[in-house]
Amino acid sequence: MSRRFKEIKVKIPIEQHLRLHTLKLTEGVTISEAVERALQRYLDDEAPNTRDRLVELKALDESV
Repeated sequence: MSRRFKEIKVKIPIEQHLRLHTLKLTEGVTISEAVERALQRYLDDEAPNTRDRLVELKALDESV
């Protein structure tokens, strides 16, 4: 199954942007990749219930 992406624009503090740019230079990852990894880690660790809620919303949407 291929993954679908949605592009969003966000504002972040300059310090976070500098840290992301540092990751880009030192780790060889794009800023998008670094943000995606960090967001996935956050959602897995800090907001595990969001996955269950997403499944519920998809099921509700499909039933309409």
